[in-house]
Amino acid sequence: MSWTVIVTFMLAAVMAHGQLSSDFYASTCPLAALTIRTQVKQAIVKDSNIASKIWNMVFSDCFVGGCDASILLNGTNTEKTTGQNQFLSGYEVIDNIKTAVESICPGVVSCADILELAARDAVVALGGPSWNVRLGRRDSIEAHGGDMLSSLPSFNANYNDAMPTFARAGFSPHEMVALLGAHTIGTVTCAQAGSLNSPSLLDPAYAAKLKTKCTNDRNLVPIDYASPNFFDNGYYRQLIEGKSPFLLDIDLMSSSSSPFVAEQQIDLMQFNLQAKMINRRTLPQLINFLHTKRPDNPILFTDENALKI
Repeated sequence: MSWTVIVTFMLAAVMAHGQLSSDFYASTCPLAALTIRTQVKQAIVKDSNIASKIWNMVFSDCFVGGCDASILLNGTNTEKTTGQNQFLSGYEVIDNIKTAVESICPGVVSCADILELAARDAVVALGGPSWNVRLGRRDSIEAHGGDMLSSLPSFNANYNDAMPTFARAGFSPHEMVALLGAHTIGTVTCAQAGSLNSPSLLDPAYAAKLKTKCTNDRNLVPIDYASPNFFDNGYYRQLIEGKSPFLLDIDLMSSSSSPFVAEQQIDLMQFNLQAKMINRRTLPQLINFLHTKRPDNPILFTDENALKI
């Protein structure tokens, strides 16, 4: 990383899920949330694609070893350098946010909590839903690169390939569809456009357009071609029309989850599962579940374990 920071782990955050709290830094760094929100907004003004970059970073971090900021660790065989995470970017924005937070509260706010707040603020900045972020996570000193391939579906994964991965993380097929709604923002490289390998699943005109744009693996294409810079439910309308660069997304329509896609497409609450659907969680609840499902990193940290990263 471009900065050096002493990561201080508080004893109150060491033990358990129940000790995560939305006001964890109320007394130790009361301006942390505002500082992070300001930095995120400034970054998005310069590059609206930053929102999806942060979201993808956090999603990968949480699915592999829990939400512990291990995605930020440098080195060989790390999460940052393994598998599909080689396509992640935007780390410099998190560096800038951390620097700003350190300037007002040195050694207080964890990188893991910064990532969570930044992801929420990025979604809100593009018109998406907000949610309360429970804070008090600890940063990992160990990367989980070896767990990458088994923890995240590949870009060429179809529905049957990906569903077991989400199920192991505790998500139902319906909830997986809701989480994938975050694909409504941002762009991907053509190397990630797995649907090109299954043109029969795509709208013919869209398939031709995608093929024309993808003459080079490094070229970028929007995931939601209609409104890539706005967090809306247009993603689901496009799936029904057979338009997405991701094979998993487009394959939803030929799977048992296709009714859930249609359901989300008409949901005016922007990905919040309708209240009449008993025992199903809204998107903010799903995100909170994802972000707190593994808060108890097996490595216990105290001040004597403080690390320069």
